Amino acid sequence: MRSVVAMVIFICVSSLFIACGGSNSKPVIEREVVVILGDVHFAKNSAELAPEAKKEVMNYKGRLQGVDNPILVEGFTDNSGTVAFNLDLSQKRAQAVAKLIVDVLGVDSSRVTAKGFGVENPAFPNTTEENRIKNRRVEVVLMPHAQK
Repeated sequence: MRSVVAMVIFICVSSLFIACGGSNSKPVIEREVVVILGDVHFAKNSAELAPEAKKEVMNYKGRLQGVDNPILVEGFTDNSGTVAFNLDLSQKRAQAVAKLIVDVLGVDSSRVTAKGFGVENPAFPNTTEENRIKNRRVEVVLMPHAQK
């Protein structure tokens, strides 16, 4: 059952765009969730990435390298364990994925930021083991350029 539930491993979610105006202008990325790494890519209670995580991230090489937007790597956990442990674990998992994006995909490290949220912002209610598995995730998000 765990492997079926963890099929949320990677999903491309619709992009949100704001039109810039003008006939030659391209849409500007407002916020785009490009990749979601599910619990199956990490050892239990660990930030160590499973070997298949690298292969999965490679699927998004073109998307992450094809733009110069900042990349935010967000880590999340379920509500098992202490708040402090989960916050630390989510930060370490986000950092592990950010390192993979920089080291393997060659994305400039100045574009990549890792942020752990712990139990905040669950994707699903933490009421069942199935939902807790879905909440243990890392999301890779393309962010808008800073306003000048």
